[in-house]
Amino acid sequence: MDFYSSIDSSQLDTQKPTLFEVSSCSQLDSLLTPSLKFLLTHYTHRYPRLLLRILNNFDEINLFLRGLIEFAYLKTWNSTFIEKFYGIKRVSSIPIIPNNSAISNNSSKYDELKRLSYFQLILSLLDSIGIPYINSKLQRYHEKLMPQYLLNSINIESSTSNTSIGSSIDEKSTILSKKLSKILSK
Repeated sequence: MDFYSSIDSSQLDTQKPTLFEVSSCSQLDSLLTPSLKFLLTHYTHRYPRLLLRILNNFDEINLFLRGLIEFAYLKTWNSTFIEKFYGIKRVSSIPIIPNNSAISNNSSKYDELKRLSYFQLILSLLDSIGIPYINSKLQRYHEKLMPQYLLNSINIESSTSNTSIGSSIDEKSTILSKKLSKILSK
């Protein structure tokens, strides 16, 4: 942190965010949904009749509500909710020539050209909400299928092995644990 204190602030570009701001923004954005889910889970234990349906459909409700909030923020301030908190703003990728006298004399026209187009707004919304939603759904689906896959592979290998019927439970559990460790090491 000594590095940041020795930087001359007059040499920094005020139009570009620092690496610290960008990393803090992304970390806070990734922690928002799990934090809300934790709070909802906590209060669902106290009021299960009221909040159980909301908890069961948390991903979809969160997607809808955050989508509305992020859309409003992107439309109004060209930044998401968290980016607005850190003072980060998204600008259009269309090149603007500042030497044009018509644009430089009219700052509102210049600001209008820097605003996100509707297509860029939708892509920003997809990037900030859609992709994390799809990622969490695929992760949850993977966590659901992995134990089934492991059990099926153990059952298939144990049915094809030539273990005697009279072998003890300890021997069978040892064989199953060896097969499980062999599958997990793959």
